Amino acid sequence: MPPRAAPDRVCGLVLVGAPPTAPGPHEDHVLVAGNAATTAGRSPAPVDPSETDELVRVDPGSSSGAGATDDLYQPAHHRTAGDRAVLDTTTAPANKQLVRKHLEEIVAVEGPIEAQRLARLLANRFGLQRVQAQRQETILDCLPKRRRSRTVLGTFYWPEDMTPDDYAGYRRTPADGEKRRVTEIAPQEIGNAVLDVLRSDGRLVRQEEVLALPGS
Repeated sequence: MPPRAAPDRVCGLVLVGAPPTAPGPHEDHVLVAGNAATTAGRSPAPVDPSETDELVRVDPGSSSGAGATDDLYQPAHHRTAGDRAVLDTTTAPANKQLVRKHLEEIVAVEGPIEAQRLARLLANRFGLQRVQAQRQETILDCLPKRRRSRTVLGTFYWPEDMTPDDYAGYRRTPADGEKRRVTEIAPQEIGNAVLDVLRSDGRLVRQEEVLALPGS
C-alpha cells in the first residue's frame, strides 16, 4: 500500500510560500489563516548524534488546558552595542557578559527564537552582517545551554521564564510587520497555532489530528 500523503492544510492555517528546500536569505514566510495553499514537503534535517543535548519532543504546549494564546510577533529592536573586537574576544569576562546581556535582551523579546537568527541579530549589534558557523557557536556559548532546545526543525532559545513544555502561545505577524521564515518558528509555536484553529472551529482535538505539524 503506498504511503499516505501528508495533508497540505489544517482548517485554513497555511504555511505560505514554504519552499521544497531551505529558504534563501531573502525568502520570508508567515503563518496566516485563510484559504488553502499547497506546500512542498521536505524531510526533516538529520540531527547530529554527537550532540549531547537531548531532543525535545514536539508536543504543542497547553499547560492550562484553555487553549493557545494568540499574540503579535514583534522583532527585537536593532541598536549598536559595540564593535567587532568584542566578539573577537568573548573569552574576556567583561566582553562575554556584554554579549550575554544583549543575547538575553533579544531572547526576551523574540523567544522562542531560532539559533541562527539569534546569532545574526546579536552580531548586527556589533557591526557584523554575516555570521560564520564558528562565530555563531562562540556567540551562543555565552548563553547557558539550559536555555536551548533542539528539535528536528532546528535549535531554539527560550526566555528565562518560559520552557518548551509549558509554552501555550503563538504569535501572528502584523500585515505591515517583519516576517519570519518558517524555519525560524519553533515547532511548539506552529503546533499551538494549529490546535487553536482546530479548537476555534469547535472540534474536539486529539494529538494525532495535528498531522501537518513538521516533525510530528
